[in-house]
Amino acid sequence: MDVLWYTDGEGQVSDEDCFAMLAQANWPLLSKLELTGVDASHKGVRHLVTGQWPMLQTVTLEAFDITDRDVPLFVQAHWPNVQNLSLVGHGCLEHMAVLDMCMHKWPAMQTLKLTADTDQANNVGMSNMATDRWPSLDLQLISHIDLLQ
Repeated sequence: MDVLWYTDGEGQVSDEDCFAMLAQANWPLLSKLELTGVDASHKGVRHLVTGQWPMLQTVTLEAFDITDRDVPLFVQAHWPNVQNLSLVGHGCLEHMAVLDMCMHKWPAMQTLKLTADTDQANNVGMSNMATDRWPSLDLQLISHIDLLQ
């Protein structure tokens, strides 16, 4: 399946409904999940992380409005083989909390993309700390300007 498209007839469907439907899909061999440009609510993310995708290796949630409140939900995800995670959106996350969560949950993590802090010094410090603690991790901090291109 290349494209999953759903409408309620009016062209209006909530992300919560879409994510609930997606999470219940039986795709045991799903290895890559890319969702971009979706207006995700906390309830939508809560549904998404219930998906049972044991082979999932790459999760890309870009142009989302993910907040620090959503980060703990990812700890509940049943995705044991995630190696690449992209949480790039319109909001800034507490980078250290995300890093700790990811590296604890998915020790085989190879690439982590996050929205960059507006303070460049914080980004440099974060990159240095990540390199010291997890030398094999490729941490990529994406600026808001890069999102617009």
